[in-house]
Amino acid sequence: MNAFVVRLPIAGFVGARRVVCVLGATLVAALAFGAAAAPDAHAQLSLSAGVSVNLGLNLGGIGDLTPTSADSLDDALSNSPTSLLQAALCPVTSAVAGATEPIPGVGTLTNRLSAVACAVNILGYAYRTTYVPTGGQKIVRYSRAVAAVPTPLDVNGDGLADFTGTLRPSLTLNGIGLSISRLAFPSSAKVSIEAVMIDPLSPKTYLGVGENGIAAGTASNWTATVSVYGVSSTTTDVGVNVATSGAPTKLSTLGEVFSGPSADAPTNIDRGDVSFSPVPASLDTRISLAQSRQQAIVTSTVPTKVVADVDLIRLESEKNIDATVDRLPTSVNILHTTEGGDETVTYTANSTIGRLSAAYHDRAGSSIRTAAQLDATNVPAKITFQQIDGRTTVDAPGGSFGSVEARFAKNREVPASGAGSGPYAAFHRFSTSELTAGLRLTNLKSVSIDPSGPYAGRLVFAAPLGSLPLSAQDDISQITLTGTLSNLPLDTAVTADVDNGVVTFDGHGQGIDKIELHARKANGPFFARASRLDATIEGIPAQETINFEQSDGAVTVAATNPIGKITLLASDGTDAPAVDGSYAWYEDTASRYRAFVRISGLKGLSFDADPVAGAIDTSPAQLLKLHGETGGITFDSTIDKLPPHVGFTITPGAGGRQVIDYNTNGTEIDKITADATGLPLPNGANKLHAEIDDLPSHMTLTLPASGGTIAFDPHGDHIGRVLAQAYGDDGPANAADGHQLLHYDESKAQITVDVHNVGALSATQSASPLNLSYDISSAPLDFGVALSDGTYFNGTVSNPQPATIFVDPSDGATAVLYQVQASGPNFRGNGQIDQIDLYTNAAGGYLEASLSNVPARVYACVQSETGTRCKPTWVPLTTVADGDTYSVPHPSFAFQLLPTDLNNQVPENRLTLNGILCPGQEDPALCKDPSKKNERIVIDDLMFNTVEAAVGHRDEGCDVACGRVWAGFNTEDDPINGRVRYIEQGEDDTLVDFRAPNPDSFLAANRKFYFLHYDIVAFDMFDDSSSGGITCGSPRPNLEIEVPGFNPDLLTGNNIPGDGVCG
Repeated sequence: MNAFVVRLPIAGFVGARRVVCVLGATLVAALAFGAAAAPDAHAQLSLSAGVSVNLGLNLGGIGDLTPTSADSLDDALSNSPTSLLQAALCPVTSAVAGATEPIPGVGTLTNRLSAVACAVNILGYAYRTTYVPTGGQKIVRYSRAVAAVPTPLDVNGDGLADFTGTLRPSLTLNGIGLSISRLAFPSSAKVSIEAVMIDPLSPKTYLGVGENGIAAGTASNWTATVSVYGVSSTTTDVGVNVATSGAPTKLSTLGEVFSGPSADAPTNIDRGDVSFSPVPASLDTRISLAQSRQQAIVTSTVPTKVVADVDLIRLESEKNIDATVDRLPTSVNILHTTEGGDETVTYTANSTIGRLSAAYHDRAGSSIRTAAQLDATNVPAKITFQQIDGRTTVDAPGGSFGSVEARFAKNREVPASGAGSGPYAAFHRFSTSELTAGLRLTNLKSVSIDPSGPYAGRLVFAAPLGSLPLSAQDDISQITLTGTLSNLPLDTAVTADVDNGVVTFDGHGQGIDKIELHARKANGPFFARASRLDATIEGIPAQETINFEQSDGAVTVAATNPIGKITLLASDGTDAPAVDGSYAWYEDTASRYRAFVRISGLKGLSFDADPVAGAIDTSPAQLLKLHGETGGITFDSTIDKLPPHVGFTITPGAGGRQVIDYNTNGTEIDKITADATGLPLPNGANKLHAEIDDLPSHMTLTLPASGGTIAFDPHGDHIGRVLAQAYGDDGPANAADGHQLLHYDESKAQITVDVHNVGALSATQSASPLNLSYDISSAPLDFGVALSDGTYFNGTVSNPQPATIFVDPSDGATAVLYQVQASGPNFRGNGQIDQIDLYTNAAGGYLEASLSNVPARVYACVQSETGTRCKPTWVPLTTVADGDTYSVPHPSFAFQLLPTDLNNQVPENRLTLNGILCPGQEDPALCKDPSKKNERIVIDDLMFNTVEAAVGHRDEGCDVACGRVWAGFNTEDDPINGRVRYIEQGEDDTLVDFRAPNPDSFLAANRKFYFLHYDIVAFDMFDDSSSGGITCGSPRPNLEIEVPGFNPDLLTGNNIPGDGVCG
């Protein structure tokens, strides 16, 4: 019997809750973080007060190497000796707990450690050995053991001691150690030796730690020691050392905590196994804990590959972590500091780690619930982790990761690693409960994430990432997404302020070359017939701020810098069209569906559904081409150039009208062209060509609901040219050089509108009344209508003026007001139209007319029913005839032609009419040939200004005849000159011939009014009166009527009784 006394200073012994398990747990924790150089192993801290504990141990049996076996762990652990060591450890750890109480976190830990140390039964323990003979079955054996006494271990059951194991306190370092020595057993034999202890604090709970040589054999000597270097009121300093000699090429340290109905049938197992290759002769881990500073230092005699396997097993679940570090540097230092709420972890090693991998599995029975895998290469020698105001940053100062790959799975195994060694991102959803994901980045230098809001992230690479392939597959929706992110900047920062609608991107001098996305849907279209969606974004600038807003149906996106190019495709699987430049393409045919858009320099988009409004902002202006095929229609168009800003609104107005507004903020479109085939055009036309030149920057179109006025307003500007041509096989009708054209040919299927410098336009939808306002160029305007029955109506306006035409057919009369708008670039001179030519057979014969000197304002009124609409203002309501007063009846026919200039004065140049009308002959040549003797009216230089004529009659109902009749004629004393002839069919001579050669021979009237009352049976049959006058020039004008035998002249009085009208 050997007795000894141990005097333990309370130098702050700190153990783990499960004391022996600290060995394995600390190793696993240290290796998981990395670690660095150990301080002096002999440095110790002590408390100001000391406590002495005397232990009397009977260590009989030392030197007896006869193995003592048991049938099971329960058998080996039963009837353990008295827990003498427990009595020594309890007061030590209780003093430590009191000393560290003020330290946040540390105090809580040591309080728990004290409870463990005061309860653990460490004096009586057992060994579990596992031997795997070559070609044989695994042999598991159990041995009883006593602390501080070497225990002989028979691992193969031959009754001989193959190993010895000793669990003893460290009298100098205030700790505990486990030593395992191999005797004569072969070094290459595959053996695992584990010391197992009872934890009385938690019933049926056991602690295990030991050497695992199953892989390649065991060491000659293996020792693990847990030491307490010092504890003060502010610090705790703990160390773990694993030392080996005569080790194989690979060796593991194991540690576990398990519990259950018995030690042999645990239901809860927490097990860790850490292997080293090559095996260091010494591996030291030093952990220092303080209020604002915590540090772990690991030193090894050689760089070593570390493989860790951690299992957390429960009745219905199992979690597993497998990690590999290849290789662990010989010096690893992990330092955590806290300052003002900010936290920093610094990892420093004396070399890089070539490869690091970690796998995690969470299983329920044989089914995987969650799986994850992390793989990294070229792990830098220095890494910092910072947590500052919600921002987490991982940085490798002076270095970078070769690659970092993370994979994740839910309810299945993690996906295979991405092909090759380059970056990638992948996602696959198999069902509502199964998915996988993977991401690999290369040359990563630092990453920073701030989820506290606004969301922010930053990636910094040491070398260009190159191309990042993207893939996603959803088996539920049958959607597959692939893509590529090309040339992510070396330093990329993104901030998303969702609350304020702001996203910023900063590439620190470098933009993103290209982002490509390709989506496919196998079980139907995304929309319409589109089962394929492609999107490409090119040339994302080095700095970009995108403001976005969505509310009440309105969406607005605006960027500070233009994006180089955006390409979008939606199709039935068809590829994008092979076209260059900015393009919009749409096809919807029986064999193909394809919608395609490519636009450069996009800066912003906005859309509002109520009222409808939208805008697109690009930079710079660009040529945009369009193509469409749908419903048998093919369409091609070019917009040169699309302005940097295009905005439109469709706003409801009063009475159900719609106001469409287009605005480009001052930029005109140079030219728009459009060509289409297959349109349902009139009369068999199947092609359309259109051109619009110099489209103004601001235009408004007002469309009434019904019966209102259609109005086009370019806001003081003008469209340079509007050309629209519909045509068939005969081709289009074109304007003559320098002319405008309005053309319709029914048999040739030709419709052409070609007008220049188009300003404001408006027209009522109803013709009763009709209000038409137009503003077009003063270039000659040719017009023509040709119907398939041979009817035509052609002509030319020599110099159109901007004008308004009002036509009001009502009350048995039709009034027309033509008024020139005396402003704008299309207005010329005094507003006069020099000449209007007309050629037509629409009246049942041939009419050719030329009207010259059309003034700026013309009012015309024709009344064919009794009324007052066209009654001259100077016709009296009553008149006195031969002393009797008579009322003047309303006119039954009236005509007014009142031309004035811009100053409302009689124009200086009189209207001049030339023409010919052949009522029965439509051929122009035959009509004009006197030898053909066609019925005709010929007008030569008929010049006039104001012309008013009216007649009225009322029957007074007498038995024979009585009533009143009147007539009026007025030219406001303006002369009428010219010649008008009427020739009957088959005749050579003129039936009616009015001649008033300009300038001296003329006919003029000054409100000439003549009234007659008649009563055939009265004594005085006639009462008449007259006013005004008629003036005839000299020589007097003629109005001859051919009568056989003589030609009476009603104006000169020749061949008639009296003096004639001219006297």
